Amino acid sequence: MNRDGCEVIETRPDKMSGAPGPVRTGIPVVPLFENLMAGATVEEFLGWCPGSSKSDIDALLRFVADLDSQEAA
Repeated sequence: MNRDGCEVIETRPDKMSGAPGPVRTGIPVVPLFENLMAGATVEEFLGWCPGSSKSDIDALLRFVADLDSQEAA
């Protein structure tokens, strides 16, 4: 995924072993999407990961949706 222009994703070697994840959450992107694809809701995910921010996850999902629409065009 090209993260250019996405302020809600960060990659830091001292956080999550350098895995990309939403800023301020400490949670990698992959488990978030794996849980959502398995049927979990954003609200359930927030309950499992209390450091997460709904606004950051929503921004990440909008960013990915925008990428998808750009690639489809």
